[in-house]
Amino acid sequence: MYSPIKQKNISHYGNNIWDCFSYKVNRDVMFFSELEYHHWILIECTREIKSFCEQPREMTAYIDNEVKSSIVDMWIEWHDGTQEFIEVKYEKDIKNLNDVKNRVATQIKVQEKWCKENNYIHRIATEKHIRQYPLLDNYKILLPYFKLHRNPSDQTSINQQQVLEALSNRKPSSFRQLFHNLSTLTLPEFYDAVFTLYIDQQIWIDMKNTLLNSETEVVIENDK
Repeated sequence: MYSPIKQKNISHYGNNIWDCFSYKVNRDVMFFSELEYHHWILIECTREIKSFCEQPREMTAYIDNEVKSSIVDMWIEWHDGTQEFIEVKYEKDIKNLNDVKNRVATQIKVQEKWCKENNYIHRIATEKHIRQYPLLDNYKILLPYFKLHRNPSDQTSINQQQVLEALSNRKPSSFRQLFHNLSTLTLPEFYDAVFTLYIDQQIWIDMKNTLLNSETEVVIENDK
């Protein structure tokens, strides 16, 4: 639906640039701060999010007797069809949003007004929302498995079936117990199968409340 806007006067020199590949949208993506990069990890790994676009559009609105514009950081679409525009900011940068001379305040006002006029959800994502422990840490572990999920080997597919069969009793099983029951798999093969099944929404792992460890529980998705 959107394509990233190429911003002028931004080079790879003297800037913090994060170049990544997104398997969710099947293209290279670029971010200009570590916070934006961490936000993308959340977007990429959240299974309920269908699509996204960074720097998706320039918004304009009439603010303080002037037409002003702002390029919003992120657009996302959830699988239920809900769309949101998100601005990524550090908490310290949004403390004085009532100050008419504050550049960030003007930026946010433009985005909020444009979204209201066009019936879109707008929100601000700060480090408090983005760097939640242990979710971000768990998603950093999960992120490399998206490549394998896109192109699983024949052996990975076989191993996935073994994992599903081991969970067919519909009871939660810890990583440790499940790996013990799958004695033919090496540990890397086990994690390849488990994490790609999670990405595929066939099994459930609690990513939000506990850092992944040997006692992390796995269950068939519909039985969580």
